[in-house]
Amino acid sequence: MPGMSPVALPDYAVLSALAATSRPVPTTQPPSLAKGVTLTTHQAGRILTKLEARDLVESSCAGWRLTHRGRVLWASKGERFAP
Repeated sequence: MPGMSPVALPDYAVLSALAATSRPVPTTQPPSLAKGVTLTTHQAGRILTKLEARDLVESSCAGWRLTHRGRVLWASKGERFAP
């Protein structure tokens, strides 16, 4: 994807939180992040919006969840960032 920035560490923290659960995370509640990682609700919302634009997460009426592309990225690169 030309012109897109790489996924940053806070992005991986959000992906990690979504990968850790099989249920969608409600849109009104940001995902629980890894120990030692703190993000405000606003920061988590911005990251989720950015990840949604990259087709890594999707929002539905049930909440946020990883897309197929997000699961593939997590399986290939994200596990090294898991707690």
